[in-house]
Amino acid sequence: MSNVLLLISDEHNPFYSSVYGHPSISTPNMAALASQGTTYTAYCPSPLCMPCRSAFMSGRRVHQIQAYSNCAANVDRMIPSYGKVLSDQGIHAVNAGKSHVYCATEDLGFSELLAAGKFNTIGDTENRRNPLKIRENAANRANGFGLDDRTASGDRATVDAAIDWINNKAPALDRGWVLAVNINNPHFPHYAPQEFWDLYPDGGDLPTHSGDCESANHPR
Repeated sequence: MSNVLLLISDEHNPFYSSVYGHPSISTPNMAALASQGTTYTAYCPSPLCMPCRSAFMSGRRVHQIQAYSNCAANVDRMIPSYGKVLSDQGIHAVNAGKSHVYCATEDLGFSELLAAGKFNTIGDTENRRNPLKIRENAANRANGFGLDDRTASGDRATVDAAIDWINNKAPALDRGWVLAVNINNPHFPHYAPQEFWDLYPDGGDLPTHSGDCESANHPR
């Protein structure tokens, strides 16, 4: 088989990219990839993190694995991941970075893990007990924005590990491989280094939101 490289960003609305026609946001690397391949409009099985990532990891729909929140307490941890299925078929399957799915990263059955992420816990069990509880002060989540040169440090470690693996380990393999590179950005908080912040000096299309805004009191 041909080798496969998966690049997975987090909480990335496709319409906030030049690929899908945003008038001011610049995503040149995504545009370069898209120009050489195929783009899709139906790719997100759930708007929540763990259910979405779990559905992708298992190759099943959210209702099939019963993953409806960011709590994995009631999700079957024995569901095979695509990494295990590929490994069982003799393909070297590698996961780089976070997983945040229905079981711990080391139990997913990948052939190899790089820069394994920290999202190995069971999640928010209170969410299971009271799924419609009002999330007070939810607008405070939007306060995390501004300048921070460290914002991508974890992603850089993941990408560097993946590049090193491709350059130094992949050539020695005697079988096909699949490498999934999981990027945490642009997951909130929305900090950016100065060079990226300066790309948008006006920010005229940004919505108004802060801790001073009245909470919409959305359910969890």
